[in-house]
Amino acid sequence: MRTPLFPWFILWVTIPIIIFLLFILPAHASDGPFYQRGQEGWFWYQVIPEPEQPDELIEPETGVVESSQSELKPFSAAWFREHMQSFMDKAIDEPTNENVRAYLYLQRVMMDKGSQFADVSQQVVMGDPVLDEISRRPLATYAANRMSHSFFAEVLCWVGLY
Repeated sequence: MRTPLFPWFILWVTIPIIIFLLFILPAHASDGPFYQRGQEGWFWYQVIPEPEQPDELIEPETGVVESSQSELKPFSAAWFREHMQSFMDKAIDEPTNENVRAYLYLQRVMMDKGSQFADVSQQVVMGDPVLDEISRRPLATYAANRMSHSFFAEVLCWVGLY
């Protein structure tokens, strides 16, 4: 016995058409006003007006102003602290070969100074047992366990439980 064709027709043809129309009609109805608004939602296409600059510029006071820049030794830590950000900003804002190269050279000098500081501080720590953390707490497992056991034994003796 054959099944009637009408229920299959409703199930496989009519329902997908209805679902398709339910999704397409709202989108089609809203096409007009959006495109008439001139790309309102895309802020990067809008022209942002530049702020007006005042006609009168504030002139700096005339007088002797001591510059901290003249006191700084070139390529010292204080000099880097004061100037490194301006070199980085200039390299980011105006990425020419010269600006980026200048920033990268300064960064290399700073990294070399930091590496040299790390090496010297490591030598100083290794040469002074007071500064060496290994003398406070050994890294070897046996020595660390022995130290922990002696510490707990001292605490237990002090408390009176051992």
